[in-house]
Amino acid sequence: MFDSNAPIDSELFCEDSATGTYRYKKSTNYYSVNKYAFIEFLEKNAQSHNLSQSRICYHSEDSSILQLMLVFHSTFHRVKKHVHLEKDEYLHILKGNLEVRIYSKDNKIISTILLSDDTADINSNLFCFLPRGVIHDVVIKSDACFLETTTGPFDKSSTLNL
Repeated sequence: MFDSNAPIDSELFCEDSATGTYRYKKSTNYYSVNKYAFIEFLEKNAQSHNLSQSRICYHSEDSSILQLMLVFHSTFHRVKKHVHLEKDEYLHILKGNLEVRIYSKDNKIISTILLSDDTADINSNLFCFLPRGVIHDVVIKSDACFLETTTGPFDKSSTLNL
């Protein structure tokens, strides 16, 4: 369980300081995390290390069947066009605004999905599902934090950057 009085970084292990990637160290097989504290940690971590992104992996290892990551992207971050060959993914917005653009095989935008924490905007969506094989990119409209969920094990070669 997250202790709101304990420093968050005592719960985390930095796996890659160049990308701001952390792994959450669980003390039990069940746990919860404080959304605001962890979002704030990611934002501050990215700023203090001059990064445009930072993430926390909540799955215990890359071979885990369920892969859950809390991801922060600043407005300066670019997510290039790519496709996941073997995995579906869910993106669930927690803070900020971003657009997921879907492409046809001939490189034309066929859909744009707005993910936003703005509950007053009737056009905003809470999450989107991207099945394997869907070509997409992400445009960050304002600093954004979201949950990314997919299946494991993680295999970098199963994502093609286009």
